[in-house]
Amino acid sequence: MEFGKLQDIRNVDFTLPDDHLETEAFLSKLEPTQKPVIRIAAPVWGTPEWKGIWYPKKAKPTDFLYHYSRQFDSIELNVTHYQIPPAERVLKWKEMTPKGFLFCPKIYKGISHHKQLVDCEELTAIFCDRMALFGDRLGICFLQLPPHFLPQKAEVLINYLENFPAETRLAIEFRHKDWFDYPNEEIREAVREVFSVMRRYGFIALMTDVAGRRDVMHMRLTSETMVLRLVGNALDKTDYERMEDWIERMDKWTKEGLKEFHFWLHQPDNIKTAEMAVFLIQKLKEKGYSDINPPKEIREQSKKNDMPSLF
Repeated sequence: MEFGKLQDIRNVDFTLPDDHLETEAFLSKLEPTQKPVIRIAAPVWGTPEWKGIWYPKKAKPTDFLYHYSRQFDSIELNVTHYQIPPAERVLKWKEMTPKGFLFCPKIYKGISHHKQLVDCEELTAIFCDRMALFGDRLGICFLQLPPHFLPQKAEVLINYLENFPAETRLAIEFRHKDWFDYPNEEIREAVREVFSVMRRYGFIALMTDVAGRRDVMHMRLTSETMVLRLVGNALDKTDYERMEDWIERMDKWTKEGLKEFHFWLHQPDNIKTAEMAVFLIQKLKEKGYSDINPPKEIREQSKKNDMPSLF
């Protein structure tokens, strides 16, 4: 993930901001949650460097999804941003995964970046109908707004959201700085209206924790579900500190009524994402969230048996 990436993070303040005032008001209306849903995902399954560590040593690329879905319970499906996959491919992906696994597809860029949410009702319907083929494997879709999508286009976004298929769960990622640092009162009002509409319909305000753009960690909840894209720095010590800080914030929000939390983990080249997940889950268990299974390293059996065990 190149967005917000820095080569030198020594001067970055990774402290989590306080909750947005609207978050406090939103949570005050909810009941505490005893057992929230927590899911942890990586952005890709095609990581050949995992062979012999998280995948069997002799795993074929065509089988990587099968093995990935036995290590993680969900996937941040970025491939759908570049093309709407044919129906047979979606069904094949579904068949390769166990019950309970979730695909979280990124909205096709023809909708978000090319048409920029204008005159794309038909294309959106095609995308959502195709993703619906995942059936019970379909998780949260997410709409990544392009970096140049400003709050001045608030009405365009609101119109799109009000006509978005109601049966499809959707998270939205904002990237332009004016969504967080308002240059004038008119833009502040436009942003407030967008987030109000999101709360009304239950759309999720996705947050991103990345070194070079601390503003996109806006702490503005709009739903009883939270999605966090947590971008690490090759397992620098600050990665571990940030994960622990986020667990504390998640725990606070859960006790105030948050029902569901999705951690979408990123690392450079995504090679160390599984290690990141193992640490995160360990700390979640220490906090009392004990029903999450971490990725497990492959242990070779005997030389007579070429089939290594995933567990």
